[in-house]
Amino acid sequence: MNFKNLFFISIAIIFMASEVFAYATTEELTSPEALVNYNYSQVTAEQVQLTKAQNANREYKSGRYVKKPWWRKAWEYIDFGTDDGYLLQHNISPGYSWKDW
Repeated sequence: MNFKNLFFISIAIIFMASEVFAYATTEELTSPEALVNYNYSQVTAEQVQLTKAQNANREYKSGRYVKKPWWRKAWEYIDFGTDDGYLLQHNISPGYSWKDW
């Protein structure tokens, strides 16, 4: 084995063993723009932001507030399967109360 081959092998080992200085923080990876760019849906990005806010004990509003007629509110009160637009943004209780309205 000549010196030239030994030199290239040693350089290859040094490059493989060296550290990689490219990194991304958790805040960068969980931002809504990054999540949408990684092909997650907008709803998933909102849920991640909501979970981060809940863990930090902050309030998070999604901004999807829609004024509904009284009959739609009554139907949502009767039927649990309807989408009220507040996914994971309320405290779940097993029974009805006057605060549901």
